[in-house]
This record gives sequence, structure tokens and C-alpha cells, in this order.
Amino acid sequence: MKTTEPHVDLHGRDLLLIFVKYPEPGRVKTRLAAAIGPEHAARIYKALAERVVSSVCRGPESYSTALCYDPPGSRDAFVAWLGRHTIMLPQRPGDLGERLASAFEWAFSSGAGKVAAIGTDSPGVDRSVLLTAFSFLDCSDLVLGPSEDGGYYLIGLRRPCPAIFDDIPWSSSKVLETTVATADRLGLTPSLLPVLPDIDTAEDLQRHFDSVKKLL
Repeated sequence: MKTTEPHVDLHGRDLLLIFVKYPEPGRVKTRLAAAIGPEHAARIYKALAERVVSSVCRGPESYSTALCYDPPGSRDAFVAWLGRHTIMLPQRPGDLGERLASAFEWAFSSGAGKVAAIGTDSPGVDRSVLLTAFSFLDCSDLVLGPSEDGGYYLIGLRRPCPAIFDDIPWSSSKVLETTVATADRLGLTPSLLPVLPDIDTAEDLQRHFDSVKKLL
């Protein structure tokens, strides 16, 4: 099925990009699935996604949101699952860095002011985290939300900078460290949000089982 990116004019508004995969067993939480099975892992992914999307979309519209969905031809399935969002943006092909760079490029070319992106692995991400991130971008070029495993649960920019996503060792403990070093090389001023857990492995699930159990 052919998909197209939406044509919108964001008029300088802050924009949140929410990266979500459809919770099909075997396609999500593969590291967790290796320990607990694909069906259970997909159920956990689904619950986490619903928690994060609900939390960041609740309240006054101080920022716009775009649901960046994957696979690209599944728009109707996402509407049935998470509801119709004002902006539904199919993810482009490529690794995570390429998909992030493409989404940020689309956002800034559509007139967004400040842009932030999140996934759905960190149950602690809510509206207050986003408001803090956008406020940091008033005086910083880059904002990052560090996760416990050395990655990040949020990245935000106040101007286009696709190079911030180049040569990052995705799915490793060096993601945040490498991104900060890249920012320094590019002359970007970063700000850091509080460290939050994310749920990617059986060890993560065991450490934060009580908080995840409440979502199931």
C-alpha cells in the first residue's frame, strides 16, 4: 500500500514525534521476547505504548503531536488501536538514525519550531517531561533524556541537525555517550533531562516489574 507524508503548516509550534510500532508478536521487543516469548513481549509493548501515548497527549495543547507509525501501510490499524491523531506520519525505511533524521527533516520543513522525539519504552515519560524538554530548548540546541541502559528516551532540537544521528551505535550502551560527543563536535549546546528506566530486556522487566504490572 502506498503511503504519503501529510502536508501541514505547523506555524512555529513545538512538535512531539511519537515513534510507535504495531504490537505484532515477533516484531517488537525482540530482546525481551527471547526470554519471555513473543506474545507476552508484544503484550508488554502494547501496554507501554498505550501508557506513554495517553500520558503525553493529555492536557492543554501546548505542543502538537505526530504519531510516527511503523509499518508504513498500517495507518488504519493504528487509528483503531490508538485513536486518530491530527498528524499521522509513516516512518521511512532505514535504521533508527535514518528514521529519526527523516522525521525531524519533515517536521522542520513543515514549519515546526522546536521538535522532540520519543519512543514508547519508558513508562515514566509523561507530559511534564515533555514540557521540561521544550523549555530546555529555549536556551539549548539539543535536549536528551538519558535512559538507564546508556541510550536515550527523548531527543529534541530547536533547529535542523541531521548529523546528530550519524554513526550512532544504536541498541548499545554507547548511544547517549556517542550522541553527546557528536553534539560537542557539531558545536551544539546540550541539556539533559532526568534519567528514566526503559523496558528492553528481561533484566529491565525484573527491576521494574511492579510498575509494568500496573499497566497490564
